[in-house]
Amino acid sequence: MSENNAEQQDFIKYGILSHYIKWSYFADWLKKKAIVLGDYTEWEDKSDVAILDAYVERNKNIPIRVLCLLNRAGDFRDSYYHWKVYTNKKDGIRIDFNKEKLLKALGNKIIVREVQYPDTKTLKKYVKSIDDLPFIKRASYDSDKEIRLIFSGDKNPMKKGKLFEFKVEKDFFKECIDGIRLSCSMSNKEIEDIKKVLKKHGIEKNIYCSKIFRNERWEKMVLKVVDSKPSNKGDKK
Repeated sequence: MSENNAEQQDFIKYGILSHYIKWSYFADWLKKKAIVLGDYTEWEDKSDVAILDAYVERNKNIPIRVLCLLNRAGDFRDSYYHWKVYTNKKDGIRIDFNKEKLLKALGNKIIVREVQYPDTKTLKKYVKSIDDLPFIKRASYDSDKEIRLIFSGDKNPMKKGKLFEFKVEKDFFKECIDGIRLSCSMSNKEIEDIKKVLKKHGIEKNIYCSKIFRNERWEKMVLKVVDSKPSNKGDKK
């Protein structure tokens, strides 16, 4: 079974939620046995920030942190968009969480919902209460296919600008992660070093290098197709 087919079967059986992140950040997660989240107010999309601020203000000023995941609902391709926006070429990885196990492990400590991407004409259909605010983005972001996990907490641990650490069980990452893709821009040494760290934490299966920036198999297939075509320089008379 090919890598893509195996991934497809895993999704059909369990469901996959992917998170793109810099390796250095995820290594910190493993070290601290925690999901480490930054302040959403530092996000680039200021409209998104404003809506989340409005949600907090209207919800008794209870602070939040947000984990954004890609809902791989039948789309098993690597996405250039996600690699480029949410990681970088040299230090990026994609974590594929087992959806069922992840949400079960986090339990009722979070709020989880799919993000909706209405335009101005359909806004009223999706925004019916304050609770809908964290799960609304503009239609121009619909390629994100995002599921958001909302973590609520005390003001001190979630102080503005401060990293928030949501502690997890010892084997949380080992149990909840179905696979990891590494940036193909990493050197062989970097890849082996990362695999050693992952193995130390019990993560050994389905560790691949992404082909998003270079796929030699694709190149060969394209050239094979073009080379199989009859030449246009035939003996026309």
